[in-house]
Amino acid sequence: KAFQAPYSGFRVDIYLLLNRELPARPLRPHRLGTWIARAEFRVETTLGPAVLPPQPLTDEVRARYRLPTKTARYIDFGDHDVLLPYAEQEPPAFYVDEKLLAELNARRSSPVSKALQLQLAIDFVTAVIRRATYTPDFNGQRFDDLRGTLLGNAIRLAAGPGASVQELDALVRKTKESPEYVIARVEHFIDIQSAFIGCLDEGEP
Repeated sequence: KAFQAPYSGFRVDIYLLLNRELPARPLRPHRLGTWIARAEFRVETTLGPAVLPPQPLTDEVRARYRLPTKTARYIDFGDHDVLLPYAEQEPPAFYVDEKLLAELNARRSSPVSKALQLQLAIDFVTAVIRRATYTPDFNGQRFDDLRGTLLGNAIRLAAGPGASVQELDALVRKTKESPEYVIARVEHFIDIQSAFIGCLDEGEP
């Protein structure tokens, strides 16, 4: 089952079922199509923990938030605290224009679609980082304090593969002092530059 963006990964469900009728016996499956076993495998990308799958931004949603008609994306954090464990709270709502989202899904393999979806991922992570800087309680935390939080996931993404605990702690401090630097590191590891250049190369004669 594919998710709505390339950074979300995917899920594979495997079913084992009877492909023919068997003689009926007590406590034994015998009907055609009966499940014998089911297994689920989930494949995550490096962006998956840091970014939520987007929801369609419809006219009704725009009206609810009193958004202008040409708003393409919107994030409603509600009461979600990016400094607290994500799983223990209501998640933020990440909205993307419904027509744009449908086009991105329909053309998900095209260079333009990939670049736009990566940019949306950056937009979401940027919003998380900025949200943290506006939170009065964001002061003196170490990375261990932020494990399982949206900010912690954003920091891990900005740190890159194989980052040490010391490097992660340094980035937490840097987020408070210079959030733009941390956002720049997110862009680096997502590699939006190559995605944009790929779009331009695709359009060359």
